[in-house]
Amino acid sequence: MSTRRIWMVIGIIVGGIIVLNLLARGLDQAVGGNEPSGRPGSSYATTQQGLAAYATLLHEYGHPVSHQRGALAVGHARRAES
Repeated sequence: MSTRRIWMVIGIIVGGIIVLNLLARGLDQAVGGNEPSGRPGSSYATTQQGLAAYATLLHEYGHPVSHQRGALAVGHARRAES
């Protein structure tokens, strides 16, 4: 093999690695990355303010856990009830 061919093979390998790295980074960003996310107080959230870990813990110890989307209450609490 000539020196030119060796450098071409090395260039193709390095270029392939760079392309794969860029594709992996794009995929990571497209699916939200590896950072915790979610609305604070949501049992689906994986942030420190989220309740996902607590819900998982309750579920693993046999407690019933249900996820609710939307408002927790329709009306407002009366002053005497709060």
